[in-house]
Amino acid sequence: MKKIFSLTNVFVAVMMLGCTMGFSSCSDDDDSPEFTTDPVEITTKTMYGSYQGKMTTTAIEAQDDAPAGVDVTATVANDSVCFESFPVKDLIVSILGDEETADNIISALGDVSYKIAYTPTLTPKKDFINMEFKAEPLKLALTMPSANEGEEAQTMIIEVEIEAAEEGKYTVEDGNLAFAISATKVFLGEGESKVEFPGFTPTRFAFYLNQFKIAHHSGL
Repeated sequence: MKKIFSLTNVFVAVMMLGCTMGFSSCSDDDDSPEFTTDPVEITTKTMYGSYQGKMTTTAIEAQDDAPAGVDVTATVANDSVCFESFPVKDLIVSILGDEETADNIISALGDVSYKIAYTPTLTPKKDFINMEFKAEPLKLALTMPSANEGEEAQTMIIEVEIEAAEEGKYTVEDGNLAFAISATKVFLGEGESKVEFPGFTPTRFAFYLNQFKIAHHSGL
């Protein structure tokens, strides 16, 4: 118990004093998004492009009404869904349980990016594209400036375990995309020194997005 209490205090202290956060960059995709210009030809490329919509956050064991959600934008490329500005506030609040502290951290962070790999399957009728996701952990590098001149800043690695057990679905007719991921555990440190952060409540993040379509398929 003493070790867990100490880890909790250190984590909150680092978050309060200042931090930097690192996510995998969306610019690493090999291929840029493509749009189909043929309204008749439907392939998995039909879903490539830019999206906007909402993300809702719910504690997995909660039975509350659905929350209102926050605005999000995303880009679907050949193998991933990419968020150039991932809505990390709800995630940080779910870790710390303190919205005021989360606001201070978000102000210091600025925009962060995150991408989720997927494998698409077009249905036989070509009316939906099902998406099987493979989410990587979210890794946060939190850096606390040294109190003494000449000493190096100390960095703590925070790893959020993400699961994507649910399939996503893209609707060809209206360009709607819906999927969800879940943050299940949080760890402090890395390698053999990695320790699970106590008291984290598993949290589900649901996305409801609509595509900015160049070629519409409403006539199908």
